[in-house]
Amino acid sequence: MDNHYLQAPSWSHWFGTNLAGEDLFSLSITAAALELITLAIVAISLHILALLTASIFGASTNPWWRQAWPQTAHFWSSMPHLLLATLLVVLIGPGQPQLIAALLIAMLAAHVIFIFSLVWDAERQHFVLAKLAVGLPRGMIFRRDILVWLHRKLTPFTVARLPEIAMLHMALSFLGFGIRPPSASLGRLLFDGLPFMFSAWWLWVFPTLIAAIILIITTRTAVMAST
Repeated sequence: MDNHYLQAPSWSHWFGTNLAGEDLFSLSITAAALELITLAIVAISLHILALLTASIFGASTNPWWRQAWPQTAHFWSSMPHLLLATLLVVLIGPGQPQLIAALLIAMLAAHVIFIFSLVWDAERQHFVLAKLAVGLPRGMIFRRDILVWLHRKLTPFTVARLPEIAMLHMALSFLGFGIRPPSASLGRLLFDGLPFMFSAWWLWVFPTLIAAIILIITTRTAVMAST
């Protein structure tokens, strides 16, 4: 066992060390970087997948198809995101790629419902109705006129979900479904520090502070995007 284990914060180890003698500052910075990278991947992927879904939905004229998609999305969205993501990770196995996939599947329904409402609103615009009346193809109208407008309207909604993405990722990592040791994640650092809440306070205080900073920044960004 490393003789530097469970050292309190010092000039040598700003955040102290953990039970294995590893520097908690380095682990926390690595975990924060992983959190931000995951946040960007999930948010961008949700945005792109929603636009792709809207493209298929908007180009379709089949009434049954256009009715079934929103109903399916509403049923999908009614499931608790954390419970659904946990079930998915249990089925496909733990690990960071699997965790990202589970987050995308669990959170996509809300994006799809929102963009469906935007598509219906766009289809009622006068310029769209006029182009349809003169016989222009629906798919061409959607690609040239509606898709850019959807992207602009969807961006604030995607940014507004950043705190939710961060919280879900931390929660699943806390449960042990994220990146595997010896790599670190904020949720896992919090879990590992709980047994030492009073005997080695630094094991959970510093990861909690970093997690709080990330949530404050994402929340502030979401508020600014919605105004």
